[in-house]
Amino acid sequence: MKDEIMADGKSKPTSLLFGQSCLINSEEEILRIRQENTRLQKLLEDKEAYIQKILNDQDAKQKEIEKLRYFIQRTEKDRELIEQDLEKSEAKRKTCKLSLAKYLRDLQEIHNREMKAKVAKKSVSIGQMIHKRIGENFKQVWEDGDEVLKLKEQLSEIIKEKESLEKIKRSKKC
Repeated sequence: MKDEIMADGKSKPTSLLFGQSCLINSEEEILRIRQENTRLQKLLEDKEAYIQKILNDQDAKQKEIEKLRYFIQRTEKDRELIEQDLEKSEAKRKTCKLSLAKYLRDLQEIHNREMKAKVAKKSVSIGQMIHKRIGENFKQVWEDGDEVLKLKEQLSEIIKEKESLEKIKRSKKC
């Protein structure tokens, strides 16, 4: 019987064991195929689990991307609003600066007018330089004001009174 089985484990077609050898080989083959099938199913399950994990990760990443896009859009809108507020603030600041400058110029102008009026009033009472014609030429000369003229009159009266007192004093000595 052993002679009838060939070296490769198969029986000769003329042998009585021809069907049995095929049957034995078929059972072994079925067992091997089942084991291979189990191994491949396990491998397929592992691959499917890995793919599902990747899909879940991809979904999580996609959600994170959507959140970031929303955040970027909101940030852009906020930035635009801030830029608009900044432009409005700059315009207000510029307007205020111009208004303040105009106000300060007007205030300085009023102050200058008041000072000129004060100087004019004082110059009338103290005196001032005037252009006066002397012969054929015009010259600047000082003209005493009312206060200086009053002081000169008082000085003149004091000098007269002093002289009269000195005369009286001399007359009493003599």
